[in-house]
Amino acid sequence: MPDRRVAPRRALLMDVGGTWIRWAVRESDGRWSTIDRTPTPSYLALPEASHQTLVAEMVEVLLHAYDTASAADGLPIQAVSISFGGVIDASTGAIVGASPIWGSASEPVHLHGMLAMARPHAEWKIVND
Repeated sequence: MPDRRVAPRRALLMDVGGTWIRWAVRESDGRWSTIDRTPTPSYLALPEASHQTLVAEMVEVLLHAYDTASAADGLPIQAVSISFGGVIDASTGAIVGASPIWGSASEPVHLHGMLAMARPHAEWKIVND
């Protein structure tokens, strides 16, 4: 009879706030590793940047954290959970408001799709903070 247990997975947990992006890796054996943080690319940190530039910077920072965490032990991160400081439309998954991060810009941002397209081998989840 085949073994039907779920293989342990490495998970990257991230918290995106108005000032900092923090993350940690939950190893397959349950221990925590690779705890780090970086400043959030926000309208306060980059006042001259457009909304599109801030979104691109956010994607870049999140992917860099993913790549760094994956390279740390030479094992890929299989799951990423992001707690995001903004309003998320439950029907589309788009971030529709994140004033601490993007100021008054109100264009929906499909961050999940951008990240999943860039790193399709990981399972991405974004929830409202």
